[in-house]
Amino acid sequence: MENGVYDDRARPPDLIDLGPVMFRVDALEGTAREKAHSLGSVGRAENIDTIEVYVAYQNKLRERLGLQHVAPMRFFEVSGVTEADVDSAEITVRSKEAAEFADYLATDWQPWDDVVSRIAPDDHAAMQDQLIDAMGEEFDNRLEQQLGDRGLSGTESDLVEDAKRELGAEVRKEIAREIKGALRDRVLNDHGLRL
Repeated sequence: MENGVYDDRARPPDLIDLGPVMFRVDALEGTAREKAHSLGSVGRAENIDTIEVYVAYQNKLRERLGLQHVAPMRFFEVSGVTEADVDSAEITVRSKEAAEFADYLATDWQPWDDVVSRIAPDDHAAMQDQLIDAMGEEFDNRLEQQLGDRGLSGTESDLVEDAKRELGAEVRKEIAREIKGALRDRVLNDHGLRL
């Protein structure tokens, strides 16, 4: 990504094809962590290797999720992952992808941001400026609205400060989704692409 391979007008579709694969890998990591934790909580903690669980999921879902970069695994049984776990993980990953991939592309996947900054530098710079501007009054107004919706507006306490930290992160993400999402849609449209 850094060397501009995807900057050519013909290459963004290749990058868009790679995005869901990277999203799926990230989503599987969370599923593997949860499975390793659940296996550890049933008394097998000393035998559970989170990496083995993660590789087992990647390996068993290699073809179904298009994870062609994953090498075959020889000892699947030691992972503690069952075929039912694998089927459930596939459903979870596909559901997350359907609901969250567009936002992931716009806000969380650095290779996309890097390419957009090179193929649409003016739009990218304008988006950065818009983000900075939105973190002032717009952020404050939205945070205050969130606090008000929870009956915490105008009060001072540790509870309010905790709520500000938690809600502030959500408000920042919401603003970033809106602003970066608009740029994502514009760039995709300019290249005749859809997610």
